[in-house]
Amino acid sequence: MVFNGRLFQLPPVQLETEGIGVIRHGVELGEVRKGNFKPSHGLAMILNGSNVNQAVDFEFDDPKVQAYLRGETIEHAGENGWVLITVNGFGLGWGKRVNGRVKNHYPRGLRIV
Repeated sequence: MVFNGRLFQLPPVQLETEGIGVIRHGVELGEVRKGNFKPSHGLAMILNGSNVNQAVDFEFDDPKVQAYLRGETIEHAGENGWVLITVNGFGLGWGKRVNGRVKNHYPRGLRIV
């Protein structure tokens, strides 16, 4: 379903939600901006490295994980474009690689300050 330029994956079965405050009915996959797709953080949280074309996987104790969670850019060679940042294979968030640098797209409100 597309709503205000945002793409959502709805559950295959319609759930009974009467009397329940529903924030989102489904998962936001991303947003279409000027013909380009920007993946959502919610999508990153349900994926793993095997679900995407490009992923950057770190071990849990790698200092780059903390740097990513602080909102820093990470040096990592590879093809330009969106990459899923994973920790031990589990999705953590998105980055956009441009010329060997992964620009951070971790939500500002979740960053470590």
